[in-house]
Amino acid sequence: MRPALLLPLLLPSLLDATSLAAQAPDSAAFIIRLGTDTTAVERYVRTGELLTAEAVQRSPNTLVHRLQLRLAPDGRIRSGEYEVRAPGATEPLSSRTFQYPAGTGDSVIIQLNQGGTTRRVAVAGGAAIPVIGPFYLPYELALQRLVRAGQDTATVPLLTGTSLGATRIQRTAGDTLAITNQFNEPMRAWVDASGRLMGLQTPAYVSVERTRWLDLPSLAREFAARDAAGRGLGALSPRATLRTRAGEANVWLDYSRPGKRGRPVWGALVPYGEVWRLGANDAAHLSTDRTLQLGSLTVPPGTYTLFLQPAADAWTLIVNRRTGIGGLDYIQSADLGRVPMTVETLTQTVEQLTIGIAQNQGAPRLEISWGDRRGYVPVRVQ
Repeated sequence: MRPALLLPLLLPSLLDATSLAAQAPDSAAFIIRLGTDTTAVERYVRTGELLTAEAVQRSPNTLVHRLQLRLAPDGRIRSGEYEVRAPGATEPLSSRTFQYPAGTGDSVIIQLNQGGTTRRVAVAGGAAIPVIGPFYLPYELALQRLVRAGQDTATVPLLTGTSLGATRIQRTAGDTLAITNQFNEPMRAWVDASGRLMGLQTPAYVSVERTRWLDLPSLAREFAARDAAGRGLGALSPRATLRTRAGEANVWLDYSRPGKRGRPVWGALVPYGEVWRLGANDAAHLSTDRTLQLGSLTVPPGTYTLFLQPAADAWTLIVNRRTGIGGLDYIQSADLGRVPMTVETLTQTVEQLTIGIAQNQGAPRLEISWGDRRGYVPVRVQ
């Protein structure tokens, strides 16, 4: 059973600015949200074998995407074009074409155009569906392949950039299917009898909702006006760099700051018992010019990455020797060490993840705050 929708159709001011036109017989619109924030809107129309999709992306700034695919009767793709434009612009910022020529060894020819340069790449993936931009339509095409074949499981090839991958789809119950995205993250989708995407959710609380036809040009103008007024959505997890002091030590912190956005954090968005990258995107980094004592852990001068392993009533801070890595590239054998953190419940919600050095009764401590929790560990300089 699909969950009841807990979020509004659109932010109220956006709904007021949007005219809803009559929906064509073979068309749809999707609203994509991260928590309670609308991050993109999308619509498509299929006329015969031509599938035309448009999307407006809001983060870090407003961009308009267009994707056209020409399909064979069996649903395979024959050719396609994709481009990205600034709102109201006549020339694309970038574009690419896809050709699936017969007799080329089951390949797809990709031509990429950006900054006045053109590059052609051949990829051995003649049945692959291009996953590109903010579009979720490609996942609908993958779901329809499973439904059309009358199967309960299928592996569908995907074309991400110029790399060939695959998504595994499995029907779990009735209209509910489990599917992985291009990052191998699990998603749960709901479809109708023909495999059309009705809704989708991810563990990070990204949701996709099928809805009525949307006036995308009006939305693009509204989002661009918000950007110009300094009220745009901006980066979803902006990077923060902090230079501070702990006693006589100079401490540098660099990390991404995801927002809560109405999502449950501890034990949900951040699972208990698992190592978490302490933010988003690249790993959180700490650098010190003096030897620090974090609780019982001695940290010599240098640069490190920070990770966190939370439990319901206790957190463990992990200091790792590897640097310049993504937040998902944690390797336990490179740990400098681990130290327990004291955890307390906050009376006021912290919307964005915050890491810093704070003074407590004249003594510094490393603090991590997000949602309704704060963890801390004393800092001493040797």
